[in-house]
Amino acid sequence: SGKTVIALAVIAKRRQPTLVLVHTKELLYQWAERARTFLGVEAGLIGDGNFSLAPITIAIVNSARNRLSELPAHFGQLCVDECHRVPASLFTEVVTAFDCRYLLGLSATAFRRDGLTKLIYMYLGDRAFKVENLDLHESGAILKPEFIQRATEFRYVYRGNYQALMKALCGNAARNQLIAADILKERASSPGTILVVSDRVKHCEELAALLKKQGCPSAVLTGKLPAEQRAALVDSIRQGEVKVLISTVQLIGEGFDCPDLATLFLTTPIKFTGRLLQVVGRVLRPAHDKQAKVYDYIDPVGVLSSSAQSRWLTFQQG
Repeated sequence: SGKTVIALAVIAKRRQPTLVLVHTKELLYQWAERARTFLGVEAGLIGDGNFSLAPITIAIVNSARNRLSELPAHFGQLCVDECHRVPASLFTEVVTAFDCRYLLGLSATAFRRDGLTKLIYMYLGDRAFKVENLDLHESGAILKPEFIQRATEFRYVYRGNYQALMKALCGNAARNQLIAADILKERASSPGTILVVSDRVKHCEELAALLKKQGCPSAVLTGKLPAEQRAALVDSIRQGEVKVLISTVQLIGEGFDCPDLATLFLTTPIKFTGRLLQVVGRVLRPAHDKQAKVYDYIDPVGVLSSSAQSRWLTFQQG
């Protein structure tokens, strides 16, 4: 729905000095770029070695916490990006230090799986507005994806150890070959960048190696990649230089904005609806001649089948 752009419009209308809290360096600079593009202003920056104040200032929450004795007096509005993070102690400490006239929270998934959803509203107030997916589809703000379910032949006797199950799943050669074959087929027939996600770093690396053996280069984005190389990789993706991106769920879930991402492969189960919506949202940004697709893999193991059914219901609800 373009939360950043909506927030910038609210900031401009309220005409209050505003501090925007983000949780990553990538979001720090992404917000600054949007402020420059849509409002024609240079935002102040706090974090990643920067400290400057302006009518609109963007701060990484860790860096803001280190300056709580001086920051609150400068701002009449506090804007919290990805505000479902507010119940976490770090965000709570920073948000409660401000006594601003206005509070603004932004989230594509304003609920939590730890039962602390009510705390979001306790700290930031009631939800003022919700954009429905149907409205976004009809307006063209996001694309309606094609969901493709692929059955695997993965077998496993599950006895309650989910980590062992995931290790076996990610290491299953036949399943990985099926995923690789689907990626190769999409790469040959579809424009745009393919996004492959897994919640295991080793699985990302194994899929990349498997694709490389079949003549398909890919880029791997995980927490092991140094911040500077990560930023350079993101730039390469936005320039259209990367055709297959393999990433951990954690790094691709929030604030990753690249309209050329067109096809998503969910190679490990995502159980939490909020995280699923975040990841699927990466391929829904409109682009020229783009058809968004989502591949989901259905494994005949009880707990995995239940997870797949939950995802399907989420997909059906739009």
